[in-house]
Parts: sequence; C-alpha cells; structure tokens
Amino acid sequence: MLKKEKNRYVCFVGVIDEKTFRDRLLSFLGEDEYANAKFSIIETHKNELIVRTTHRYVVKVKFVGVLLGLDPVKTSGTLKRVVK
Repeated sequence: MLKKEKNRYVCFVGVIDEKTFRDRLLSFLGEDEYANAKFSIIETHKNELIVRTTHRYVVKVKFVGVLLGLDPVKTSGTLKRVVK
C-alpha cells in the first residue's frame, strides 16, 4: 500500500520567474531538508501548479500574477539556491 502523500500549499504573488520560483519553493519547504531535492511540476491548472518532490511531498502552488518563462513541461530539476 502506498503511503499517503501530504499536500502543502504555498502562494506566490507578483511576477515569478524560474529562479524566484525555485528560491521561494526551497524557502517554503525548508533549506536544510530540501537543499538538493529533485522536483517536477506534474499538473497545471488556471492559477495552480502541482509540484512533486523526491521526498514524496506534493506541493500545491497557487499564484496570483504572472509566471515568466515557467514552462510546466520543462520546469523540473534540483532545488538549489542560485548564488550571484
């Protein structure tokens, strides 16, 4: 029997690009636990993305605003902070 996945919600407001998306998602989940977690966007709805991480969490991301350059099919990878 599969373990029930937890649903967690995070809300983004404003213009969100891929870097901001990763940074905010990482902050929300917790940097220590999720520093190198893999993630992928598994579904999109009008104002909601559903993101799955390697730690079996499903995160529902609600957004108000614009997602810039976030192609749900291509947006996946590793949650790492981008240091400038």
